[in-house]
Amino acid sequence: MTTPENLPEPLAIDGGPPACPEPLPFMGGADLIGEEERKEVLEVIDSQSLFRYYGTDSRWKVKTFEEEFAQFVQIPHALAVSSGTAALRIAFHACGLEAGDEIVMPAFAFLACPASAMTCGLRPIFAECTEGLLLDPDRLEQRITAQTRAILVVHMVGAATDMEKINEVAQRHSLMVIEDCAQSFGTSFRGQLVGGLGRAGIFSLQAMKTISSGEGGVVVTHDSAIHHRALWYHDLGFQRPDREGPALVGENLRMGELAGAVALAQLRKAPTFLEKMRLTHSRVRQATEAFDHLQVRKVPDPAGDNGSALIIELPDKDQGNRFRKALRAENIRCDRCSDKLAYQYPVILEAMGEFEKCPETEARLQRCVMIPLSPALKEEHVNGLILGIQKVGASLQQ
Repeated sequence: MTTPENLPEPLAIDGGPPACPEPLPFMGGADLIGEEERKEVLEVIDSQSLFRYYGTDSRWKVKTFEEEFAQFVQIPHALAVSSGTAALRIAFHACGLEAGDEIVMPAFAFLACPASAMTCGLRPIFAECTEGLLLDPDRLEQRITAQTRAILVVHMVGAATDMEKINEVAQRHSLMVIEDCAQSFGTSFRGQLVGGLGRAGIFSLQAMKTISSGEGGVVVTHDSAIHHRALWYHDLGFQRPDREGPALVGENLRMGELAGAVALAQLRKAPTFLEKMRLTHSRVRQATEAFDHLQVRKVPDPAGDNGSALIIELPDKDQGNRFRKALRAENIRCDRCSDKLAYQYPVILEAMGEFEKCPETEARLQRCVMIPLSPALKEEHVNGLILGIQKVGASLQQ
């Protein structure tokens, strides 16, 4: 393997050949959609039964997906829905949150987290993150007020938050914990898969996720009462044979059979996806160890990371920008972890009014670069990725 001390070529950004001859795949499970997905989808089309609850020749793809998903994440109840954002709304309603309640969440989270809370009448409260860009249990407690009802833990970019400490805080203040696992399918914390470490959890099947149906989401819980309220809510409050408990008026947030067919095929490939991503993550991480100025983010349980991306923190914003631009010239897909924190989207800023911001997380995010690690990466891709990091890392040392 090429070492930083003996690099044969100048950086691509300076006119040298790129480490990767062509851009790398970066879409997660969607990069490997193939015959398995085609077969499942064609079965639905041939059946002419596209609705999950009835049809002339139903193949029950959504139902089968729910059953197999529940087995995979080791949680008894799983409900497939139209999106990860829909899953959040359903979870909030099913857990009994009400308009005016406060819900604390990490500042580093996707727009869907505060947006879904606000459309349910909740007020999002933002807390600082750890150096691993995950909700800081110690800083979380500073944001709790008499109006706080819940904590939304967001396991960002494949790594688990410290759920032991989060649950200790929640128990002290009699708060419920809801897990957003949209970016962390297959992630674990100390041997337990995320999604089942709070009252309810949600997953996303959007196009960039580890398994994808283009759009889609899943609500999971150990609590049968929460599950039944979620069933009612996602289906407008329709009375169906599997409904139990008091009715709950809701919205149409159902998943269709075509999305269920793709999701089912992707789920069955998930063990292979996760194994490949974790192996790639380990190899690429090792390539950064020769450079003191390339710090892979520190997370509570590195062994539980699903391997979907590598986050590298540089000493300052300027070096982060230089590292990112140089890697892109090497045909290595990378970017900031996010252009914005959860509260920095204009629609959230305008709706929130006065609130406490999180300057430490803002500053850290500017120094970080994220490299997606698709399960579709081949050996030559990984070798090129490692070479590119070595080239650019060495150039920043000079």
